Amino acid sequence: MEIDNTTNSDYASILEKLNGLENRITQLIDHCAQLQSENNTLKSQHHTIVEEHQHLLKKNELARSKIRNMSKNLQLLMPESPIHNL
Repeated sequence: MEIDNTTNSDYASILEKLNGLENRITQLIDHCAQLQSENNTLKSQHHTIVEEHQHLLKKNELARSKIRNMSKNLQLLMPESPIHNL
């Protein structure tokens, strides 16, 4: 027959450590959930910014095209002006 040398204080110490570990794991799970939520928000914001950037690039190119056309039209109307050399 084996003798159990573990005392109540040993059990209490082990139980305390297990409870501490459980609390830490719960905190880590909560933190992971918070980070996942933040990550999803950032992904959504990034997607919106990329779409807005693409839209602005298209608007910029349209403006450049309009300016080129206006410049060409001015050159046709005033061939002797300094703008003709642009």
